[in-house]
This record gives sequence, C-alpha cells and structure tokens, in this order.
Amino acid sequence: AWERQRGAWHSGAWHSRPAVVPMPLDNFSKVDFSKIDPSEYEEEGAAAKAMQERMLDGDLPEHMGMEEMMAGMGMGGGMGMGGMGGGAGLEGRDWDEYRVASMEPGDVGLTLDCSGGKGALTKTLRRAGARDDFENPSDRWEAVLRLSGAVAGGGAPFDSFEGCVTMGEGRLSAWLDKAVRTMKRGEASAFTVLPAARDGEALLSVRREGGPSAEGLPAEAVLEYEVELRELREVQVLCDGLLLQKTLVRAPKGPGSWELPGERAEVRCSWRGEVEATGFVFRGEAPFRYSRADASLLRVWRELKMKRGEVAELKVAPELAYGPGGEPELGVPPGASLLLRVAMGDWNDVEDVSPGRDGSALKVVESRGEGWQRPMQRYVCTLSLEVEVRACAESAPEKVAPEAEVTMALGGGSVEAPLEEVSRLAGLGAWGVGAALDVLLPTMQRRERAVLRCSQALVGGPHERVDVRATLSSWVRVEPVPHTAEAAVRTVLVEAEQEHERPNEDARCEITFAVRAAGSGALLEEATEPVSVVQGDGAVIRAIDAALLEMKRGEVALLRAPAAWCYGEGSGYTRPAGFPADEAEAEVEAEVRLVGFERGKEAWAMSLAERLASQLKKKEQGNALFRRGEFERALRRYEASNSRAPEAADLAKAIEAASCGGDEEAASAANERKAAAEQVRLACLVNMAACQLRLGEHGAAAKSCSAALDIAPGSAKALFRRGQARLALAELSGAKEDLLAAAKADPKSREVRAALTQLKAAQGRAREEERGAFGGIFT
Repeated sequence: AWERQRGAWHSGAWHSRPAVVPMPLDNFSKVDFSKIDPSEYEEEGAAAKAMQERMLDGDLPEHMGMEEMMAGMGMGGGMGMGGMGGGAGLEGRDWDEYRVASMEPGDVGLTLDCSGGKGALTKTLRRAGARDDFENPSDRWEAVLRLSGAVAGGGAPFDSFEGCVTMGEGRLSAWLDKAVRTMKRGEASAFTVLPAARDGEALLSVRREGGPSAEGLPAEAVLEYEVELRELREVQVLCDGLLLQKTLVRAPKGPGSWELPGERAEVRCSWRGEVEATGFVFRGEAPFRYSRADASLLRVWRELKMKRGEVAELKVAPELAYGPGGEPELGVPPGASLLLRVAMGDWNDVEDVSPGRDGSALKVVESRGEGWQRPMQRYVCTLSLEVEVRACAESAPEKVAPEAEVTMALGGGSVEAPLEEVSRLAGLGAWGVGAALDVLLPTMQRRERAVLRCSQALVGGPHERVDVRATLSSWVRVEPVPHTAEAAVRTVLVEAEQEHERPNEDARCEITFAVRAAGSGALLEEATEPVSVVQGDGAVIRAIDAALLEMKRGEVALLRAPAAWCYGEGSGYTRPAGFPADEAEAEVEAEVRLVGFERGKEAWAMSLAERLASQLKKKEQGNALFRRGEFERALRRYEASNSRAPEAADLAKAIEAASCGGDEEAASAANERKAAAEQVRLACLVNMAACQLRLGEHGAAAKSCSAALDIAPGSAKALFRRGQARLALAELSGAKEDLLAAAKADPKSREVRAALTQLKAAQGRAREEERGAFGGIFT
C-alpha cells in the first residue's frame, strides 16, 4: 500500500486538488446554533477560502510568512501554542501573545492587541529589536527603559522615565509590566492604554519618589506612551535561589557560543569579589584558573552557568561561598553573602574517555577540529605527535621526543617505526603510545588538537602519568564491505565530493577497474575505459559487485578480497580469456572508480510485467547464492523477490479488465501471470525457510513455511521444513504432524525418513527426561 501511495505521489496524482469532505454539524453537539449569526463569519470565511485557493494554485508570494498566511485564513486569534514548548517566550502563550512578543522589521507600523482581545492595551511597533535576539523580559531580569506618556489627542507629556527596573518586583504598573514583556532588546513601540487596562491603578507608569505628578488628569483618560527597551540583562536563578547570575555583557555570537563548560572542564576567567552587606572588596580583579572537578573549590565555581566571553554579576549565598565560618584571612565575615563580578574567558573540556570510564584516560581538547565525522576502527590516521611523561601527577612534564609525524591504523595492534620509536623512548614498550592513540583518535575531529592524560593502568611503564598530545591531520577510510561477512575490505583512495547518493540493487553503474593478485602483483583483469555493469548481474567479481552498493559517484576505492569473492572455485564468476590458472585461488586487490550510475527502478515505479520479471530475477540470484553457501545473502534476495511480487489486487484488476473486455487471450495470459507470481512466491518462501534453518533461525523458518502452506497446503517441502524447524524448537507433536504429512506427500523422500528417525530419537529422550523428573513421585 505504501508503494502504491509513493507511486501516486510521483505520478502527480496527489498534486490534484483534494475533495472537500463536509463535516456533519452534529459533531459539534455542544454548540447552540440558534445563537450563531452566520453573517458574522462571512468575511472571515471568504478570506480563508481565497487563501486556500491561492495555496492550491501555488500563487502565494515567496516572502509570505506563517503569521501572514494564518492571518489571511482567519486563524490569527485563539490558536493555542502552549503545547509547542521549547521556544523562547512561547510556552504558556497563545498565538496572539506570541505574535505581539515577536514582531519583526516587516511589522513596523503594525498595531496588535496586548490585552487578550479586549483592545484595552494595544502596541504599535516603531522600531524592531535586534534580528538575532529572541528574548523577552522575565521575572528578575533588569530592563533599561526610556518612556514618555501623554493623554491621547495631543496633550502635553505628563509622565517620563529613564532608568533600570527589575521585572516582577512591583515598580512598574501592571499594564506597563505586561507591555514591556512583549518587547525585545533595542525595540521601540507606542502603547495606547485604555482605562480598562489600568484597572484602577494610578496613571503613572513607574512607581518612584520625586517623579512627575498626574494630578488633574481624569481617571477615564486614554493614555499614549512611547517606550524604548534600551537594554535587557538576563538574571538566572540557580541552586534553588542560592545563586543569582545577572548577565552584564552577553557572550559574542559565533560557533560554539551556546556552549557551557563540562563537568571536568579547566576554566580560565577573571573575577572580583566583595561582601554584599558592607561593600568590602576582599579580592581585586585578577585572573583565575580552576578545574570544575576540583572538590576543594568554592561550590559557586561549579554551579555558575556562563558562556565564553560573557561577563556576569553573581549574588552568592553563604552556602555556595565561605559558609558560616567565613574567611578571616580575606576579611570575609561568617555567613556572608558575596557579590562577584566574573569575566568568563575560555576553557578546555576534559572528558573521561577510558574504556571503563575509570579516569585512566582523560581527554583535554586544546583546539577544536572540523566537521562531525570521527575516525573508526581500521581507519589509517595521519597525525603529529608528542609525548610528555611525569614521575607523579604534580611533577613537571618531561618531553621524551620532538614532535613527529606518524601514521597509524586504528585497532590494528601494530604501529609503524616512528610511532614505535616514540613509544620506546617514553619507556612504554612498542605499543604503549599506540594503545593511548587507540583510545584518543576515535573521539577526534579532523584537524583537532587534543591531549590524552594516561595513567599507568592504560599504558603501563614506570611513569604515574603520560600525556599524549596529537593533532589529527587526516585519515583514510578502511572498512569491511557490507554483506561479505568482512571477507572483503575497502580503502577509500579518493572521496566523493558533495555526493550522498549511492547505487541500489540493479543499478546500472559506469566503472573502471584494475584487478591484481595481492602477492605477485600480476594484472588479472582491467577496464581502463568506463564499462557499464548492472549491480547484482555477476558481470564483475563479487567483491566489486558488493562494494558498488557502498560507493558514491567519483569515489575511488581499493578492495582486498579472498579468492572466494573473486576468481576462486565456487565464486560463480567466469574468468576472462587468458586468465593465469595459477592465480585462480589468489587473494586480490582491485582498484575501482565509480564514474557514474543510474539507480535501479524501485518496485513502486514498475509496471506489472516489470515486477514479475524482477521477482523472478531476484529468486534466481538467491538460488545462485544458496548454491555457494551464502545463506544470509540468499535470504535477502528471496525476501527482495517477494517484495517485488505484484500485489494480488493489481493482478485481480488485470484479470477483471481482460474479462470485461471480452479478450479471452488476455484474460488467460493474466491468469497465467497470477499463477506464475504465486509459484515464484511459494518457491521463495520455501527457500527462505531453508536459509533460516541453516542460520539457526528456526522460529522464522516455521513462519516462512506456514506462509508457503497458505499458498499450497500440500507442499511437501514446506511441510518437511516446518517439521524440521519444530523439531529444533522441541515442538515434538507439531513436528510429528508435519513430517508424517510430508512423508505422505512424498513417500520416497530420504530426507523426510531421516527427519522421522531424528524425531523418534527426540521423543525417546523426552520420555526418559519425563521419567527422571517424575519417577520419584509415585510408589
């Protein structure tokens, strides 16, 4: 069904206009329709209908945003957004509240309601806030405001304020608090305030001593305010209120600007400290380095949440500072709260990458790399390397050798001479540094520079700590070719550029190749000009055929494979003329370039005849693999054959169409196609069971046979193989039933008689076990 849907999509059937299904009115049983005036909805309904027509005709302007589209459809109000969560300022707001709090440059001059549809407080955007800033003020945040207010209709300003307020502390009137919470840093807006928005409050916007007076203004006056949010300082409440962190200077935008130091990070910052109650400065501004894993530090250094380049003021409770005892040497009294000003510099993340996460291998990133990829086992890595040793963890490092360029295969258990020499100089034997790199390199990006701090438990040797510093320059991918049971291995010599698509089964590929004997280097076969091959057709050796499924256009790979996957006995490949007979069983190396390819047709895109042909072809490929003993690959081919089989409904439609048209010959041919498809499906199910039995998948084998028996209830092979599966599963009564039925269907089968002998022996063992279990119960 999914394939038919995809076919409809690609054929353009889904591009037609969908039918409108009317919804019965009694679905809205709780609505009192007698109180609804349809004329109220005519204009909105017409707008929605017009917008839908434009959407279906593809006639919407490219710049139209979601808000404009929804507004055009009459969907602006009352759309609940609380379920979306996650976005800044979005949670708990409906669509109108979100819209008014996220106005953009294109909204300048637009007026929106801030009072939940009451019209008591409206906002007109004068200047949008910063494009890259999505924050609205929240409780405890500090807002630097400049505002002026006048009575609507041209009255002289009676209210003005310029300064800093803390949101939620009660200084702002309720309407202004609500208004400011819709603004972003740098925004300027005009607010019209009806008496209903003030709800009996005083006319002035900010409660303060010595400010302007509102005497003489009528309580029912409509007010107009110009408000500018000049600055906004975020205040985070951490550790259940024991730590307040106010951002004075935000972290600069850029790669990694959102990151926070990890649990073991080694941090560089500067800070200044004073006692909150007295203002006594107990520490002037000075650099500070610390490790977040150091338990002896004040707890505040582990709890703050600052980014690179950020400057913050911290209000620290005694529990996170010097506690009830204070710090007499610094002049900090007992139980004092502190005010710290911290400028966050940079940090090196420290990660425990040891196999058992026991701290024996700590990675420190000194310079970040590029991309998301990491080298894997077998990859050949090129890196620069230096090693330092320490007699103990606190002692000065001793460099054992100058920086060296080395090459190493991950997980290979062996190293090249330069790396072995460095390892011996460090007193770690031939493989000590190699063992460290086996842990470090799989965690690194290309061009990353990092240090691995190794304990004796990881690398051995006489030193308490060994630091292995590496800069990973590049790597070459070396990996097993899938579906070859790791018999064939490929080394990617030339990576594809900006290409992600790979050939699929039955893809037509344009390739060049040269195959040589791995030992002698003798050229066995080559194609210097591109040749066209169909994947899976056996036109090239099996190792190349399997590798094509993993290659990208433009990629060059070097394959190494045993004779069974190349020219050996039983490989199924016809050797070219003039092939040296003494190299038939040789391991080979093949350099292959994928020049281009055309993907094979997917089943959903095939005609009925093409599906039948593909079904038969996959079955024959499975039979060839089965004969070579490749049961897992054969099983996949049989499964693919059944997936290519025409749908029963499609076959029935073809038969019906031929019959209705009176074409007896076409109807007969359609019936023959249906019978042929069922026979191929039956054969594949029985052969799948044979593969599954050899792979030890007895439950799956029994299911395959049951599906075959649904098609042909008397199939001797299906009964026999289900009997074998049930015998292996110790389902003796079911096995007996199947094997006896198989013997009746094929009395001359030696295999069935042998299985019945096995069944008899299994029944005897079961009786013995039963007597042993219950023999002592009865006397």
